Amino acid sequence: MKKAFKILGFAALGFIALCIVIGLTVDLPATSAVAKPAEEVAEQVTTSPEPTPATIIPGLNPVDVYLTLEKRGFTVSKNLKPGQLSWTCKQSWPSVEFSAEVFGPEVDEVSFVRAEVMADGVNKTALAGRDYLAMMASAPYTGSQPQVAHDWVVANFDQDGATTTIGGTSFTLRAPSEVYRMLTIQPAP
Repeated sequence: MKKAFKILGFAALGFIALCIVIGLTVDLPATSAVAKPAEEVAEQVTTSPEPTPATIIPGLNPVDVYLTLEKRGFTVSKNLKPGQLSWTCKQSWPSVEFSAEVFGPEVDEVSFVRAEVMADGVNKTALAGRDYLAMMASAPYTGSQPQVAHDWVVANFDQDGATTTIGGTSFTLRAPSEVYRMLTIQPAP
């Protein structure tokens, strides 16, 4: 009899664990929509709003960024899910890696650019990527000042958290260590 209770106990624990795993895998909301009236469920469904000029960098096209990098030997991978498009560009050398990610709601709109440099710290430091990040900052968009953006990156390359706004677009440099730098480009708030 005790053996039967142990088996039932382990079976119940296994069933609970299986339900938890399935729940995490399926990514369902905490409360089930099945028991709710159709009106409540319809209210929960939201659509992404159309991007406004404040959520995109005007005049910057993803192809302007990733094609430039591809021509310089970067590999480019694309994620073209509607509403959440992204392009990832990478180039690796023995002592340093360069990467850029471009995000946008449409194939001809950019809402965010992140460019990174990661050096090994032995043969190279992040300084090896200064010209790369300066080039990324000089990408053309409506209101851009490519030389001003380029020079700002060069002048602030070692300033962690340095920010500036040029032509309605915000630039932020992260310099947390000798081996890593990140530049983000996005619409100014």
